[in-house]
Amino acid sequence: MTSDTTYTGYETEPSEGYMQPDRVRVHFRCDRCGHEYNRIYKAVPLKNPPCPKQQCKDAIALERVMAGQRNVQEIVESGKAPGITGRNPMVGIVDQTAAQVMEDYKLTDLQDNIRPGDSMAPKLPGKLQTAADNFFSGGAGQTSKQAQLISRRALSGAYRNMSVAPTEVFPGQRGSPALRKV
Repeated sequence: MTSDTTYTGYETEPSEGYMQPDRVRVHFRCDRCGHEYNRIYKAVPLKNPPCPKQQCKDAIALERVMAGQRNVQEIVESGKAPGITGRNPMVGIVDQTAAQVMEDYKLTDLQDNIRPGDSMAPKLPGKLQTAADNFFSGGAGQTSKQAQLISRRALSGAYRNMSVAPTEVFPGQRGSPALRKV
């Protein structure tokens, strides 16, 4: 839909108060009905306003409805749904990548509503997820007796005094920073 209003000129109006900027009275003419009208702005607008007459407003509303019906008819004839986010080429690229990943690797549960900090990795199948969860937890005979003994000792504090301060590893004065520039 194109603008049916023509800009015909402007004239400067005095300011409303002390130290206020001047205003402009902009003149327009409706191409439908020929009605001439003006509006006061702080600057000349980039878009022309629609005609204030009711018959022109009704005609514009009818044109919008007809354009919407044409769009729906084109969608039905083409058999493709419109994109939700518009014609951004990045949307198509993301969709193609997801389709290729789903086809090549048989992954159908990709997360598409991720936010910064979220993991984009798909979920593991049931048995693999259980194995990953129990890898360090010692579930159902997964760990040896020696590993269970070491974990019990660690939890009871047997290895408490076995650590060495980093300042003692490097030669230097006691209390100096642990990391040094070499």
